[in-house]
Amino acid sequence: MQKWNRRRFLTTGAATGAALLTGAAGTASAATPPTVRPAGEGGSPEDGSSEDEPLEIVTGEDGFTHPAVAPPGPVTFETVSTSMTTGFVGLARLRDGYDEAAFKQLLRTLFSSQVPAETIAATHELMAASRLFGGAAVHPGITSHFTAELEPGRYLLLEYRDFQSDLGRNPPPGQEYVRTLTVREDAAPLVATADAGAGADASGRPHCTATLRALHTRPGPRFVLRGRVRAGRPLRYVNSVPDQPDEAIIYRVADDGVTREDIQAFFDGATRTPPFAIKAPLGTPPLSPGEGVTLTMPTEPGRYVAVSWVGSVEDAKPMAQHGQHLLFRVH
Repeated sequence: MQKWNRRRFLTTGAATGAALLTGAAGTASAATPPTVRPAGEGGSPEDGSSEDEPLEIVTGEDGFTHPAVAPPGPVTFETVSTSMTTGFVGLARLRDGYDEAAFKQLLRTLFSSQVPAETIAATHELMAASRLFGGAAVHPGITSHFTAELEPGRYLLLEYRDFQSDLGRNPPPGQEYVRTLTVREDAAPLVATADAGAGADASGRPHCTATLRALHTRPGPRFVLRGRVRAGRPLRYVNSVPDQPDEAIIYRVADDGVTREDIQAFFDGATRTPPFAIKAPLGTPPLSPGEGVTLTMPTEPGRYVAVSWVGSVEDAKPMAQHGQHLLFRVH
């Protein structure tokens, strides 16, 4: 997900990024009622579905398909976007004493405020109001999966881009894609498929070949990678930055000559051309501190970069501007 107040960042040196993200978007069509697919609703040979499919989320200009219920434990969501104005799908749970209307207003403030102090205050309030479990960043033409550990209760599935003004669908307040997912014990258990789990165990927990972790270090926030990232195989992401929501948005880097300094120069505003495929994001939107999510993305062998656009609770600048970006290779 782009940073809480990505507009301010883009207008001070990276406007090309906004053009790339919005330039390929199609003309908005009239919205239709969202489609709800209950979890555990067995399919039939006629419709090609089956009980062991991951729960499907499809986000686009014409609607938001989502599961209504899910079982507790590791749950895998298959995520697709049909529009360039959608594709940052998140999973959240409100804390006691907070309602959905307040949650939505906090997100609108985070993405629209031009005042750093307001952005920082809204970030702290969002952390008090909710737990963020990440999700999936997708773009048209690809499918990604994310796996989260869920306990019984009420969750929210949402499209973050609906809160990003003209970078998304820009719906009127109250018409954003924010939908309820109920996790309950009597929901049908899920069996991970090969595509969703790429080697999941009997419990549905994918076997990860590597772990990407966000950490606070003396120089600033950083990503640390352990293990070997393999094409199309699960990657674990954990936010270990104290008191700070954080994300890992992953882009392909086509030029082998791109360096860490090049990435930093882009986020510093020294260059207007992104040195990565900003039009084709993968990865996950923000997680609360201490949370983790497993990502199974359609990566291919080659170089990628993980970045965080989330605004720092210290100064509201994107975490990537503080040095939180990591070039790595997929094998």
